[in-house]
Parts: sequence; structure tokens; C-alpha cells
Amino acid sequence: MHRLPNRYSVRRFRIASWLLWFRWLVIGAGLGYLVFSAVTQDYRQALLACAVVAGGWVVCLFQWILSLRARCPLCLAQPLADRRCSKHRTAKRLFGSHRLRVAAMIIIRGYFRCPYCGELTAVRSRQDD
Repeated sequence: MHRLPNRYSVRRFRIASWLLWFRWLVIGAGLGYLVFSAVTQDYRQALLACAVVAGGWVVCLFQWILSLRARCPLCLAQPLADRRCSKHRTAKRLFGSHRLRVAAMIIIRGYFRCPYCGELTAVRSRQDD
């Protein structure tokens, strides 16, 4: 199992993973709230729902910036960024997304399998031994 080069990489992977999940939750909740406000025909709630969705897009921007710097130590691919490159033949998905699976594995298990090279990487730094 590979390890990340330093503690900053570990922090980058963890924060980018949490932001990826938070982004989907905020945008989903905002869109649900927007539908609710359209059904009840309340203009103030619609504005609040649009603000929640806009906040989700701001979180999306921060997650994108962090995920560009988070690289697999073996293949140097960016497993939390949307690159549209070909994936490893055994790469699995969560809700149709390779990135959500990587983020979930980082948050829950503390390691991830890179969807590009297929190797396991512990979300610990080499310096922590």
C-alpha cells in the first residue's frame, strides 16, 4: 500500500473529499428546496433556495481547486478531479461516480483505490512513521 508524500497532501485529500460530499448535499438540498418553494409559490423561499444552490457552486469551486493538487503518489493522476480519462478496468463507482467512491473511501476507511492505476493508497504521510 502506497502512502502520500507529506501531511499537506493528506490534508488536501481529506478536505477535498469532505467538500465533494458536502457539495452534492448542498446542491441537492437547494434544488429540493427550490422545487418546494415553486410548489408553495413563495418568492422569498425561492430566493433563499437560489442562494443555497449558489453556495453549493462556491463549495464546488473550492473543491475543484483542492482536487487539482491532490494526486495519486504512483500514477500522479488526480482521483478527486473530473478528468474524463480512461479508468482502470476494475475501477468501481458509487452512485455512478468514481470520485464519490474515492471520497467515501478516504472519509470512511482512510485509504483509497486510485481509479486510474488501481493501486491502494493509505491517506497517511510517509513522514509519520
